[in-house]
Amino acid sequence: MIGYGILLVVIVILIYSVIENRFVKTVRYRILLHSDGTVQRIGNGEVPEDAEEWIRIIQLSDLHGCHYGPDNINLYQKIKSCNPDILIFTGDMITKYKIIPSELISLLERLASEYLCIYSLGNHELKERRKHPERFQAYLEQLQQAGVQLMDDTVREFVLKDRKLMLGACSSTIENYSKTLKPCAKNVYIPQMDCADVSGSVLLAHDPNFAMEYRKTSYSLVFSGHLHGGIVRIPGWRGVVSTQFKLFPRYAGGYYQLKDKQAMIVSRGLGSHTIKFRLFNRPELVQADIYIFSKSQR
Repeated sequence: MIGYGILLVVIVILIYSVIENRFVKTVRYRILLHSDGTVQRIGNGEVPEDAEEWIRIIQLSDLHGCHYGPDNINLYQKIKSCNPDILIFTGDMITKYKIIPSELISLLERLASEYLCIYSLGNHELKERRKHPERFQAYLEQLQQAGVQLMDDTVREFVLKDRKLMLGACSSTIENYSKTLKPCAKNVYIPQMDCADVSGSVLLAHDPNFAMEYRKTSYSLVFSGHLHGGIVRIPGWRGVVSTQFKLFPRYAGGYYQLKDKQAMIVSRGLGSHTIKFRLFNRPELVQADIYIFSKSQR
């Protein structure tokens, strides 16, 4: 009887996991970037008077070629309902060594026709580039044709709602994603930026494990992913295991205040690979509403 009971629990958990992972949730953050550089997270009820000047960033991370409906129509509609000003893709939209799915291309084409889309690389893009360079180059050409802007260890300036936003993207070496080798900070290149006359700054950095390296920079916000929320989450607490099979990863998902003038947002991601299992860990979009105070504001 005990054996049947355990089997029943396992079946229920598996069914719950399958159902849970069919529905994407939107995790929302509201963040003030003060003129003195201080970064402050606020609640939904705390809104500056000129709230129409919010910049809405939608982050997609770690899709791994998964799809939500034909041509990813369900995910597209979810994104569209958020009314974004800019979309950022923080890596691992594909899965290494696999054919790029047409559903992903359809999604990127549709989004780029309507929104500013910035794509930075994750470890699966890096591994695909090394193993299948011709196929990866064809993928990059598809991104370019769609209007998606690739950023790879670069920094650029964008103007959104009359605010100058400096956007940097950093990647790491493939060796830093090894399940056996210890990551090395020397293998992380973070592009430097000119802070003159810039209202705010954002760094796209796939791996949150290098938070202490990001902390040395002057970027206001860091957007990361990679750890899939810890794959299995203990409700009300934290993720259990990282994608590199480390227990209880420190930055599995959520908002982290790295210092007074810097915060990091880590997406739990939209998909999975190899072990296609997530529990108490729904796929998520990140919506970050950013209010940038000008130097004339207090």
